[in-house]
Amino acid sequence: MKLTNYAENVTEKTEKKRQSEVTFFSDELFSEVRISEEIQNLPHIKETTEIKFMLFGEADFLIENQGVSLKAGEFLIIESFVVHSMVGSKDAVICTISLPTEGEKSARFLKPSSKGFLKISREETDVFSEISDLVPQMVLKKDELSSKALVKGAALILIGVLEEAGFIETDRENVPEIYDTDRIEQVKEYVHKSYGEEITITSAANILGLHPGYFCRLFKKETGKTFINYVNSYRISQARRKLLQRNSNITEIMYESGFSNYGYFNRVFKQYTGCSPTEYRRRASK
Repeated sequence: MKLTNYAENVTEKTEKKRQSEVTFFSDELFSEVRISEEIQNLPHIKETTEIKFMLFGEADFLIENQGVSLKAGEFLIIESFVVHSMVGSKDAVICTISLPTEGEKSARFLKPSSKGFLKISREETDVFSEISDLVPQMVLKKDELSSKALVKGAALILIGVLEEAGFIETDRENVPEIYDTDRIEQVKEYVHKSYGEEITITSAANILGLHPGYFCRLFKKETGKTFINYVNSYRISQARRKLLQRNSNITEIMYESGFSNYGYFNRVFKQYTGCSPTEYRRRASK
């Protein structure tokens, strides 16, 4: 049965909104699969990268204040920590797959964008004709919800399509790439030179031309720390050095080390040293 005919058949038999089908998986390439007739929703973010495959209908999304339209047979990949919402739809039934951000079996998105998302049309892969009929019939059985096995099978097919087309990579060994490591070193150098000034995730991500959400994941993967933790750790190391080498007052050293609020500086300093700046200097002077 062709995609368009099958869509008409489903629409005729589904007069009320279809309930979401959410299936969770462990130790898989994906952590969640959702089959639902999509409706408008408020702007929100996800901690996982989402793959959306339009089974039937059409939908309009607003992603980081940019409008994106999706039609049947098209993919939409939305990176983690990207603000997005659906602002309109027409008989839209979507298969949404969440990719875990960590783990040896997690699928890795290979083409990050500064926009935080990527739309993939039918023409950008060579296998759409093979899945346009198979996947819809796997995941939608007229008015019934599909079994967990069928949902899993459909998700694997869709991930396989994207992998074959070069958009994602699966079963990747958890070993840092030299290219990624070199890029992170650029950011570290930026922090070391500018720690006394205002540093934001966005400013660091712009150095590499990456979306802030993707940059955060990349930095955590390569260093084992969040970017904010790394910045704070380096700033505190410089504050400790200044406290021991100079007699300047603590407030002056706080500003020179990149902090603008004494309460926050004191709290972060205790987190890394176990004592306040005043106590640290007093102990060192004994």
